[in-house]
Amino acid sequence: MSREDLVKGISIFEGKAKLKVSKDFMEAYVVFEQEPDIGWTSRIKEILAEYDIKHGILEFPQPEDDRWIVARGTYPVNGEDGSIEVYPFKDDDYEILEGIYRDDRTNLTIINVKKGQVVARKRPPTTGTPGINIFGEEVPPEPGRWPIFKIGEGVEVSSDDRELLAIWPGKFEVLKDGTITVLKEWEIPGSVDLSTGNIVFWGERLIIRQSIMGSMEVRTEGDLEVGGNIEDEAQVTVGGNLKVRGIIRAGLTRVIVSKDLACGAVEYANLTVGGDVELGDYMLDAECNAKGHLFAVTGKGLIAGGAIRVGGSIAVKVLGSQAFVPTIVLSGRDPVLDKMYKERVAQVEETADKIHKVKDGLSKLIKLEKTRGKLEGKGLVLKESLTSALMNLIDELERIRYELRQIEERLGMLQASKIQVWERVYPNCTIGIENARLEIKEELGPTLFKFDQGTITVSPLLQNKN
Repeated sequence: MSREDLVKGISIFEGKAKLKVSKDFMEAYVVFEQEPDIGWTSRIKEILAEYDIKHGILEFPQPEDDRWIVARGTYPVNGEDGSIEVYPFKDDDYEILEGIYRDDRTNLTIINVKKGQVVARKRPPTTGTPGINIFGEEVPPEPGRWPIFKIGEGVEVSSDDRELLAIWPGKFEVLKDGTITVLKEWEIPGSVDLSTGNIVFWGERLIIRQSIMGSMEVRTEGDLEVGGNIEDEAQVTVGGNLKVRGIIRAGLTRVIVSKDLACGAVEYANLTVGGDVELGDYMLDAECNAKGHLFAVTGKGLIAGGAIRVGGSIAVKVLGSQAFVPTIVLSGRDPVLDKMYKERVAQVEETADKIHKVKDGLSKLIKLEKTRGKLEGKGLVLKESLTSALMNLIDELERIRYELRQIEERLGMLQASKIQVWERVYPNCTIGIENARLEIKEELGPTLFKFDQGTITVSPLLQNKN
């Protein structure tokens, strides 16, 4: 008797019933064509054994529609499909992760990632659990399927197709349709305010179409463009260039730029710039330290009040004001170089003092050796230690002096800086180039200030266009 015959059904109980099995061999059941005899349930197990049905035999047959189920196999449990987990991952320590910034006021979170960082990974599918049919044979499960990444801008698949990597640093996002992206350029259509929270962006370029409102913080690794103003008490740190179409204003506003700054105007703010400063209109009562040049030759072209210190040259239309507001303008000074110079001078003095003390100690040991003979034990160890320390200190002193000479050369180059005033210089302005200072006592027209042999020379600008 074949299994196909069992699927079609075979007669049992003297033709009163048929024994059938399902096509998948997971169930055996009895269909009565006549009234069953009493006690048929006790006879069915022998019949099942006769046809090699051995697994899942029910202790008591179960009625189901027009049949009685007498054996039921164990169905396999199919595997679960794999899933995609995105950064930050469940096993990460959220508190120490870099690049994730939550604004406590808004609970908004910005996730930044580095180049090459894993931003998504596949969790593998499960294989499932095998079942057993009524003949005692294993029934394989359907394994789960691997998920498929939805790849967006700024990501690529790893060589083993298990991870998604950031192509560049930037803002990590998962779109509504599941597409995974890393933005190297990010645009905020409005202002940075309480609705957006503070902004931290590791990408190449951040564009804020309107303003950075008061007390808000913006930090970027790349360039920043602001379509409006930077308002009172805002704190802005830019790893690249900063361009502000409006005004940077208010005394508690702090702006730090690693490269160049271009802005419409500055009022009372505190600026630190690693490159050049270009003003579209004016600068009033500001504190500005810049390594490069400063240009204010469009619009009003005015610098009045405050203190301006730049490493390069300065070109402005108007310096000071009719109210004779104290205005300090210093060029040819790099605050960072100045600090480095002072540190190296102090290091030279400190190292020279150490050398003197070590030499003094060695001198005493040599005298002791002359009176008592060759040193041994602790005395010899001390002499060798001091000799080694002396050689290291001499090398260290030479290194510091070399760095000091390089800094002096760079500071000397800054002496070539000049200050050009294209229209007018008002009294009560302080002009500084390198270490020289000049107080302006009377109003001047177009003027060129230059450094020459320790003093500042003053000449009409039109006669010295170069």
